[in-house]
Amino acid sequence: MSEWQIPLCRQVLGRAEEWAVLEVLRSGDLANGPRADLFAARVAEEHGAQHSCAVSSGTLGLELALRAIGIGRGHNVLCPAYTFVASANAILATGALPQFVDVDECGMMSLYGLRDDWLRWAKAAVVVDLFGQSADEQVQRLRKLGIPVVEDACEALGGVAIGGDVGVFGFFPNKQITTCEGGVVCANGRRGKQIVDRVRAMRNHGRGPDGRIVGWGTNARMSEVHAALGLAQLSRMDESIYRRWVAAVEWYDPELRRCGVRTLADHPLSWFVYPVWFASRKVRDAVRAKLNDAGIQTGDYFPYIPTMPQFGNRDRHDHPQAWKLAQTGLALPFHPQIRHREVREVCRIVREVVG
Repeated sequence: MSEWQIPLCRQVLGRAEEWAVLEVLRSGDLANGPRADLFAARVAEEHGAQHSCAVSSGTLGLELALRAIGIGRGHNVLCPAYTFVASANAILATGALPQFVDVDECGMMSLYGLRDDWLRWAKAAVVVDLFGQSADEQVQRLRKLGIPVVEDACEALGGVAIGGDVGVFGFFPNKQITTCEGGVVCANGRRGKQIVDRVRAMRNHGRGPDGRIVGWGTNARMSEVHAALGLAQLSRMDESIYRRWVAAVEWYDPELRRCGVRTLADHPLSWFVYPVWFASRKVRDAVRAKLNDAGIQTGDYFPYIPTMPQFGNRDRHDHPQAWKLAQTGLALPFHPQIRHREVREVCRIVREVVG
C-alpha cells in the first residue's frame, strides 16, 4: 500500500527545519562548510564524547570506524546474528569476515559460551545498542579481553554514552531525530582522537588537514543541507524520546501484555522502534497480515542475518535465540506523532488475532 492509515514511522518537521535548509541553499555553501562539524560536535556533546566526525550515513560510519582501527581483508570480526544487516555489511565492506554471535532474549549480543578460539582470533567486535538498549556490559567485557569494539549506536540516540573504542550514531528518518541520511562517529581519549582523525581523512578521499592525500579514502561527507536539518532537529530530541516513551510504556504495553505479547518496556531504552514478539511465526504473520489489511504498516525487525546470501546462507541452528527472535518479531507503528486512538486500534487488531 502506498498510503497507510497508520504508518510505521513519521518524523516531526516544521518551520525550524525549513528555515535551516533554506538558509543553506541561499548561502551557496552546500558542502565542506561549518554546519557538518558543528552538528557532529553537538551530537558528541549530547552523548558525552570528546571527538566526532559527521559522515553521510551510519553504515559508512561503521565501515570507516572499522577501517580506522585497522580492520581489513581476512580479519575476523564478532557481530550479533540479530541486528539490522548494516552492522554486518559494514564488516564485509572492509574485506573482513563477520563471525556471528547469538543473542539473549532481548536481542543483545550474548558472550556467554562464546568459543575460546573465536576470542583469540577476533580482531574486533561490532556491538549493537539494539532498539536503543545500552550494550555497555558487552562492550566492557570485550575490552577487558583486549578486543577493540566498534559500538553501533545507530538506534540509540539520546540513550547511551559511547563505551567502545569508537561509536557511530545514525539519522535515517525512522530514528529519534533525522538528517534524512547521515551519521556521526564519536570517540574519547587520545586513541579516540586518532581514530576520528583517520575517519575524517577517509571520508574526504583520504585527505589530511592540509588537503594532501594521506591514504585510502572515499566520499562519505555529510552535506551542509543534511547537517542544517540535523541541527534544527536536535532541539526536538528530548521531546521525541519522551513521546515515544509515553506511546510504548503508557499506551502499548498495558494493552499488549494482557494478551501475552512480549515487549521491551521493562528495559531502559531510547525508543528507536516498538518491537514485540509473538508465540510463533504463524501468529506473527497472521497479525501482520491483519494489520496490513487494515492499512496499518508494520516492520520486519529484524530478519536473521547469517542465512542471507552475502554471508553464505549459514545454518540457523548455530544461533537459536537470534533465529527465534527473527521468526517471531514485529515492529508496530511508533513515532512522536502517533495518537492514543491509533495505538488502541493497533492493539485491538492484535488481540483479535492472538486471542
